[in-house]
Amino acid sequence: MMKISPFKPGQQIDQYTLREEIASGGMGEVWLAFQESMNRLVAIKFLPEVDKENSDTVARFDREIHMISHLEHPHIVPVYGFGDYHGNPFIIMRHMNGGTLRDYFQDGKLNLRRIMAVVDQIVTAIDYAHEQGIIHRDIKPSNIFLDERENAYLADFGLAKTVSGSYDLTRTDEGISGTPEYMSPEQVRGLKLDGRTDIYSVGVIVFQLMTGHPPFSGQNPMDTVLKQISDPVPSIRAYQPDLPPDIDRVFNRVLSKDVTDRYATGREFFNDLENVLNGFEPSWIPAKVSGAVGTVPITQQTNGTDGSDANTIRNIDGARDRAQNRKDVEQEDAKENDSTIYDDVIVLPTLSKRARRIILGSVLAAALIAAAAFGVSRLLSILNDPLINVEGLPVTNIGSPRDLVLQDGGDIWAISSTDEAIYKLRTDCAGDTTLCGSIIGQFNGGTRPQFMALAGDRLLVGRQFDPGLISIPFDGSPPSEINFDQIPADAVVDGTTLWVTSEQELIEFTMDGTKINSYQAGPGAASLYKINRGLWVALDGSSSIRRFNLDTKQFEPVISLSTIKGQVVSFAGVDSDDRLWVALNRDNLLIQLDATTGDIIGDVSTGDLPLDIEIYEDLVFVVARGSNEINVFNAKEGTFLSSITSIDNPSSLVVQPCGSDCVKLWIASETDDLVYEAILDPLP
Repeated sequence: MMKISPFKPGQQIDQYTLREEIASGGMGEVWLAFQESMNRLVAIKFLPEVDKENSDTVARFDREIHMISHLEHPHIVPVYGFGDYHGNPFIIMRHMNGGTLRDYFQDGKLNLRRIMAVVDQIVTAIDYAHEQGIIHRDIKPSNIFLDERENAYLADFGLAKTVSGSYDLTRTDEGISGTPEYMSPEQVRGLKLDGRTDIYSVGVIVFQLMTGHPPFSGQNPMDTVLKQISDPVPSIRAYQPDLPPDIDRVFNRVLSKDVTDRYATGREFFNDLENVLNGFEPSWIPAKVSGAVGTVPITQQTNGTDGSDANTIRNIDGARDRAQNRKDVEQEDAKENDSTIYDDVIVLPTLSKRARRIILGSVLAAALIAAAAFGVSRLLSILNDPLINVEGLPVTNIGSPRDLVLQDGGDIWAISSTDEAIYKLRTDCAGDTTLCGSIIGQFNGGTRPQFMALAGDRLLVGRQFDPGLISIPFDGSPPSEINFDQIPADAVVDGTTLWVTSEQELIEFTMDGTKINSYQAGPGAASLYKINRGLWVALDGSSSIRRFNLDTKQFEPVISLSTIKGQVVSFAGVDSDDRLWVALNRDNLLIQLDATTGDIIGDVSTGDLPLDIEIYEDLVFVVARGSNEINVFNAKEGTFLSSITSIDNPSSLVVQPCGSDCVKLWIASETDDLVYEAILDPLP
C-alpha cells in the first residue's frame, strides 16, 4: 500500500512552518512553508523516506543538491538551503508566485512576443548550466516557473547530470528518465547526452506554445517515445500556415534526430528563430496547450516481477485533484509493474534489446488533453453597463505592454517588456480622435525594465537586474542614468530627494544618485507610496506595510495585513475620504486603511489575483490575472458595481478624466501587444 505522507499543514520542520502541499510526484512532495526568521514564504521539496543504504532515489536527490548549489543565475530558481527530517531529505527553494509555464499558458492566452521573452530568459539559464558542465535532461513547461512579474525561471534539476558523468548514479539499471513529449531521440535510446538534448526540449516547448501541440505525441507515452525516434519533424506551418516559410528550417534543425545537426547552444537557436520572425505580426493566437498531461493513474502488468514495485502514471495538478488522485493511487498501488511513469516523467529500466522492443510496443492507454480550436477574438466589448461608450483604439508595435502611468495632465507612458523600450503615447487628441494613443516617443528601457515612477519633471525607470535608474525628462532632453549600487524595487521623489526600496532597505539619495542614508524597512521591502509627509513601504515577505515619517526620518510600527505571508503587496492609492487602498495578491483582497493612522477599515474581495488597481474619486478599478474583465467597486461602500469585459488578459490600466462625469480607461494587454482606450460616459 502507498505510504501516507508524514507531513501536514501547521507542522514545524526546523524553522519552517508547513502551509499546504502544492505538488506531489515520483520525487516526493513539495510544500509551501513560512520561514519565520526571514518573514518569507518558501517551497520545500521533500524526498520520500527510503533506505539510504541502497537507494537510487536518494543518490539522485543528493546529486540534485550538489548541482544546484553551484548554480547561481537570474533565471534559475534560487535555493536557500538543505536539510533532513527523519530520513526525508529536503531542499528549501524560493517560492514562485506566478506558477509554471504550463499553468500560465494552459488557458490559451498565448502571444508570440511573450513566448519569445520566456524562451530568451530560459536559454540564458540553459546555456549557463551547460557552461558549468551540467545538463538538465527534463526541461518542460512544468519545470519552468514564473514570478509575479512573469519572469521565467528554470527549476528541478532532479534528472540533471554532468556532462562528464561524474555525478551519474553507479547502478547499471538506472535506465533512462525524462518526459516523453520532451525527450530527445538520443535520450530515449539511452545514449550519452550533452547539452544539445536540452536544446531539443526547448525546441519542443516553443513548437508546442506556438501551435497548441507538441511535435510528437502518441496515443500513450510509449507511442510518443517511438515517434521521437522515428517520425520526421512535422511542419509547424501545417498548424500555423501564415508563419514565415523559413521557420520550418529552424525547427527541422532544433528537432533533428541527428544531434550533430542540432544547434549547439540555446542562444544560437533563439537568435535564428528571432531572425526568421523579425517583422512577423501573427494573425493567430494558439489555443490550449496540450500534451504531456497524464490525467488518470494507469498501471501495467509485466511478467517477471516480484510484485514489490508500484508503477503508476501520476499527474497531481493542484489541491483540488490531490485527494482523488491519492485514492486512485492507493487502489492501484498493490498491482505488479516494472516500468514507472509519474508526474509526467517516464523511467525505463535498462533491458535487453528484445525486452526493450516489447516495452516500447506496449500500450499504457494514457489519455492526453486534446488541443482546442485556434483563434481568439480581440474585440473590445462592454457587457454589464449599456451606458459605457467604448472606442477601441489599439496602439500597435508595443511588445507586451506591462505597466502604464499617466503623466500629470499629459500623456501615457508604457513599458514594453519584450521590446525593452519605454513608449510615450498621445492622449491630447480632441481635434483628431484617430491620434488617440499614437506613439509620440520611444526610449531605450535598458535590460528588463520593470517599473516606472513619476518625478515631477521626469520619468524614472527601474530594471530587474541593473542598479540605478533611467531618467527621461519630460521636456524632450535626452535620457540619462541615475547611478547607484542597489537594484531598486520601487522609487518615489519627494522634492529634491529620491527614495528607493531595495531588498530590506529604504534608501535616501540625491537626484544625481548620491547616497544620503539608508533605513531598515524589513524583509521584502518593495512598493512605495507617498501621502503627505509619509512614505508607505510594502513588505512583501511578511504581508505587512509600514509608514516612514519624512519629517522625523523614522519608521512607525509594522501593520500586518494578513496571516498569509510572502504575498506581493501593492498600493492602489487614496480615495476621496483619505483612505489608503492596498492590494494583497494571494488573499485576492483590497484592504482599506486610514491613511493617517493606518487603522484597517475594511476589505473587498477581487475574486482573482489583482494585477493593477486605479482609484478615481469614489470608484476603484481592478485588473485581475486570468480574467478578461475590469471590475469596478464603490470605494465608500466597498461594494461591487459592474464588470467591464475587456481585451484578453489586461495587465495594467490608468484612469484619465474626460469630463464632469466621464473617464477614459487606458488598458494594456500583454497578450495582444496593444493598448486600448475605453470611455466611460457617464460613470457607473
